[in-house]
Order: sequence, then C-alpha cells, then structure tokens
Amino acid sequence: MVLILNGQLRWRAIIVICFVCTLNSCMLLRQADNQQEDSEYEDDEENEEDAPSDPFAFPKQANAWETQALLLSHDLPASDQVQACASEVSLAAKEANNDEALLNAKSSVLASVKEDPILYHWCFFLIARQMDSKVEKDRKMLKEKAEYFLGKMKELWILGRALDAHRSGNAYFVYLQRRYVDLSPKGYSAATLR
Repeated sequence: MVLILNGQLRWRAIIVICFVCTLNSCMLLRQADNQQEDSEYEDDEENEEDAPSDPFAFPKQANAWETQALLLSHDLPASDQVQACASEVSLAAKEANNDEALLNAKSSVLASVKEDPILYHWCFFLIARQMDSKVEKDRKMLKEKAEYFLGKMKELWILGRALDAHRSGNAYFVYLQRRYVDLSPKGYSAATLR
C-alpha cells in the first residue's frame, strides 16, 4: 500500500512540476509578446521621460484606456482644427465606395497630412477615442453600432495609411489593426451586418 501511494505521489509530483513549468513558460512568452507589441509601433528613439513633449507620441498599448491617457497627457491642437481634419477624413471615407476609391482617398488625405502631420496625428487618436466612446456608451442596436464602428475604422484606415506613408512606417496601421482585433469580437465586425 505504501509503495502504491508513493508511486501515486510521484506521478502527482511530476504532473505538478510539469504544470508549473508550463505556466512559467506561458508567462515568459506573454511578457515577451507584450514587450514586442509595445515596441512595434513606438519609435525606437522615444524616451518615456520625454513622452509628453513628443509630437508623435503613441499610446503604450493599443486600447481605449491608453489612447485616452495619451490624449489627456499631451497638448492637443485647437478643436476647430481637429474638427476640420475629422470632417475632411469623414468626407473622404464616405466617397470611397470601392478599393480604388479607398486608395485615392488615402492619397488625397496624404496631401493634407504633409502640410500639418502633427495635427493629423492627433486627429487620428481623437477619432479613435470618439469611436471608443460611442461604441461603448451608445445604447443603439448592434447592427447600428457595427455600421458606425466600420465607418470609423474606414476613416481611421484612410488617415492611418496616409500618416504611415508620410512617416515611412506602419505604426498607425499596427495600432488600428490591434484596435480592430480587440473590438471586433464584441460584435462590431462586418459579419454583424449580414
């Protein structure tokens, strides 16, 4: 009886050790993934101490909370300038009904981005915050929320790709992709509209 019990205890000990090792490995992988995600869309030169003075600062993570924190911790352009930017992007998105028109919209917005990239940078994150607020707080039907969400994502795609083209990178696209992946399981994807 003692031998069987010891044998059972040994197997349990082995299983517990394997389980703990697996958990540790998973935690290390998650930490590495989080560090990689954080650095993928932030500039290498960015220093966290200098973050509030960086005119092209990004949220630490691509989520609503960090986007809000970024906007609250920086000086933003005048609201009338931001509104003009948002209106321009919204109009470009409404006129883009196919892939070719979407690329043309990006090109037309790029011309404005070149004139004032800092304004359009903050406009991008203000549109994202507006989308987050409306989607989270609005009590509309799911289909209406999905239409709003996809419309804003289209606007953000146009503006983000124009900003990426101007800055020769893909930081805005990566941010937007992560936001889409974060929000679409909540029911705001194209599948909801079918």
